[in-house]
Amino acid sequence: EMEHTWLLTYRHPLLPAPNLNIGVIHGGTAGSTVAGNCYFETCIHYLPRQMSYDMVVKEFTDTVMGVAAYDPWMKDHPPKITMYQAGGAFEMDTEHMFVNAFREAFRHSKGTPVRTVGSPAGCDSRIWRNIAGCPTIQFGPGNLEQCHSPNEYVELDAYLDCILIYAQLILTWAQK
Repeated sequence: EMEHTWLLTYRHPLLPAPNLNIGVIHGGTAGSTVAGNCYFETCIHYLPRQMSYDMVVKEFTDTVMGVAAYDPWMKDHPPKITMYQAGGAFEMDTEHMFVNAFREAFRHSKGTPVRTVGSPAGCDSRIWRNIAGCPTIQFGPGNLEQCHSPNEYVELDAYLDCILIYAQLILTWAQK
């Protein structure tokens, strides 16, 4: 329900809607015994500028505790919520000098303008931008839909094109 509310409330021109995924569930020791405990790990992707880490943690915690309050056992044994990773969403100013240098390098290398799009996936770019304060873009060879899939691969031409674009970016950025 919380994710559904987010889907109806928050929009971004380049990024997918905020989402929540229970990706891992741990509990019990064997299929024939009743588990003594259980915990799950959740991944939450939220939108930059519109949503903050503190806001997301509060809404998630309030939602889980609100549901627990209606269960007779959980009301007296509330769940413990911990955060194990937080890099946050990020958004780079599309007119930043570094972004423009990348556009220039891409156009010079490929002969066509680059499309500016948002990424539906998490990556370390958020750490470079949010924690280190570095101008950051996310770019690499391959097809994003194929990332981290069972048969992930990158075509050699895309890899070589990427090397040329990065080399041109270094030259372009160094002149700024």
